[in-house]
This record gives sequence, structure tokens and C-alpha cells, in this order.
Amino acid sequence: MAESELHRVAMFLGVATTPELLRRVIERCSAARMRQLEKEQHDAWLKTQGYAARRAKKNRVRTDIPFVGAAMTGGWREALPESCIRTIEASWGDLMAALGYELITLPQPPPGLIDFRDVRSPRIASK
Repeated sequence: MAESELHRVAMFLGVATTPELLRRVIERCSAARMRQLEKEQHDAWLKTQGYAARRAKKNRVRTDIPFVGAAMTGGWREALPESCIRTIEASWGDLMAALGYELITLPQPPPGLIDFRDVRSPRIASK
């Protein structure tokens, strides 16, 4: 399934693919691989931040909390306090519902309030 979705994105972008290339991309983007890279390359990524950001975080970098989380659908329900979910949904609920996300602290807005299904991204013209 992930392969077919990635193939659709590649086709939309005009990128040629092969089944082998799609499998490699999916493997390299897996949560397990990203966790491994986070452990192996943590120090290197800190160096990509600007001087001010590095200086501000110098004594506050937390290596005990991984950046790559559980990577599970719906995991945020257990990870976020309801007060945070309520704040996010109050600010973004209309858009979230229009994009198909389930709201858990607000009622679902009526269908058609905002409909993004017909929005098409312009293709980038090749030079």
C-alpha cells in the first residue's frame, strides 16, 4: 500500500520510479531507520542549526527524549493531554475536519464548510 501511494506522489511530481527504488525509499524513511539515524547522528544534526539556536540550546539539549516518536496512527491520543488537543482543535479544527481528521474535543463541522478535495497543486514548469 505504501508503495502504491508513493508511486502516485512520484507520478504527480513527474519523477520516474521503479519498484526497487520505491522499496528502498520506504525502507530508508521507516520509523525504525529514522530512530537509528537519530541515535547515530544526533551530534551532527546539532551542527546544522544556526549559531544562536545552538547557543540557546547548549545546556538544554535533551537526549533522553527521542525526536522520532512511536510513529503509530492515533498515538497522539495517549501522548497529548486533552488540554493540548482542545487548544489545537480550537485553532485548527475546521481545517483538520476538512482534511478528514477526526475531532475528539469538538463536534465535527458540517460537510462542505471547507472543501480542499478540488484544490489542485500547480505543476512546476521544467526549464
